[in-house]
Amino acid sequence: MAMVTIGDVFGIFSLIVGICVSGWAMILGVALIFPHRTESAELAVATRPWVCLAIGFSLAATVGLFAVALAAQPAPMLKIAGTTLYLLLLATASIGAAGIAQIAARRARSVDPSLNAYGALSRSSGLIVLSGLVPLLGWFLIAPLLLLFSLGAGTRAVLQRSDKVLTRAVS
Repeated sequence: MAMVTIGDVFGIFSLIVGICVSGWAMILGVALIFPHRTESAELAVATRPWVCLAIGFSLAATVGLFAVALAAQPAPMLKIAGTTLYLLLLATASIGAAGIAQIAARRARSVDPSLNAYGALSRSSGLIVLSGLVPLLGWFLIAPLLLLFSLGAGTRAVLQRSDKVLTRAVS
C-alpha cells in the first residue's frame, strides 16, 4: 500500500489551483484580445445553444479522440501532431468559453449595475472555472458540458466570416 504524504497533497492542490488560475486567465485574455470572435461565440451560444453542443460533441468525439490517439503513439512526429491537434481544439474552446463568460458578465452587470465591464468579465470567468470544481456535479456534468458548449461556440466563431462579426459589432 502506497503512503500519501503531505507533500503529495500539497502538490495535487497546487496543480489544481494552477490549472484553475491559468484557465481563468486564458478565458479573460481571449475575451480581451479577440473581442469580435468572442462576441460571435457569445451570439452563437445565446441564439443556438443546442447547435453549439452538437458541434462540440461531434468534434470532441471525432477530432478529439483522433488527437488523443495520435498523441499516444510512440513515434515523435505523430505525438507532436496529436498534441498540436488537441491544443488547437482547446484554443478554439477558449474562444467559446470567453463567449460564455461574456454572457455571464452581461447578466452580472444587469444584477449589479455598479460593476464595470472588466470586473464583471473577471468574476464571470472565475465562476465558470470554479463551477467545474464542485465535487461530482461539477466534475462529471458542468465541466464536460461547458467544454462541449465552448468547443461548439468557438468553432462557429472561428469559422464565421469576419465581416459578419464586424457588422454586428458596429450595429
